[in-house]
Amino acid sequence: MKKILFLLMLSLSLILVGCSSGSDSEESNNTITIGYNNFAETIAEVNVWKLILEKEGYDVELKQTEKGPLFTALAGGEVDVNVEVWLPHTDKDYVEEYEEDIVQHDAWYEDTTMGIAVPEYVDIDSIDELNEYTEELDEQIIGIEPGASIMKTTENALEEYKLDLDLVESSDAAMSAELEDYYQNEEPVAVTLWEPHWIFAENDMKFLEDPKNVYGEPDKMYWYSRQGFEEDFPEVTKWFDQWEMSHDELSDLMNVLKDYDRDPEKGAQEWLDDNQDLVEEWIH
Repeated sequence: MKKILFLLMLSLSLILVGCSSGSDSEESNNTITIGYNNFAETIAEVNVWKLILEKEGYDVELKQTEKGPLFTALAGGEVDVNVEVWLPHTDKDYVEEYEEDIVQHDAWYEDTTMGIAVPEYVDIDSIDELNEYTEELDEQIIGIEPGASIMKTTENALEEYKLDLDLVESSDAAMSAELEDYYQNEEPVAVTLWEPHWIFAENDMKFLEDPKNVYGEPDKMYWYSRQGFEEDFPEVTKWFDQWEMSHDELSDLMNVLKDYDRDPEKGAQEWLDDNQDLVEEWIH
């Protein structure tokens, strides 16, 4: 009798362990990790997708990192998705380095722009005029994170145009705040900037002409995944491939989120509440 009870208890234990393991596996297989850089538009995008996917029953983890480490993590399977890859120019080097381990999917945004920008009240129109304005600009161009593609390209621009200016490392948020200070006082300032960015909705800015074409032609934004993601998440892959945003739609999203800088998820929810028709086009 004791032997029978022991066997029954052992069988029950194995069943419970099996159920527990299955539950853990199901939970882990339902989690999607999205890697992102600390840029205004990227923060907006990933928080919108986090809320969309969670509403559809997925668990979502957001991981912020620099550009290079993000591609490394995607190639190694530590993150599942990178929502913003600029091609064919800006992120070309990263894609070529990891192309065997990452997967390109559909473009969701057309005609990006990046370069050196100044307020409209600054009386120059081209990068090759910057050396005539070095004193007024405090001999600097205010940049963002050192690992960003736009920083590498701007370093090339300094060499190509033989500019007597220093490229100051900063961050998107810090650059934006410093630009605002200069702008409010109508003081000359030059920054590394890209479009889409909420700054253009708030301030009257202009990109300086680039006669040497250092910054290249406009890019498209693509989303990338790790190898095997489509097989693991076919439904989510379909939704991301159906994702498209116009310049006005993305600008509107960023404008909403900039008022929630300490709680971007709350801003994303406000935008989602007002744009359900657009979201329906993506996920159904």
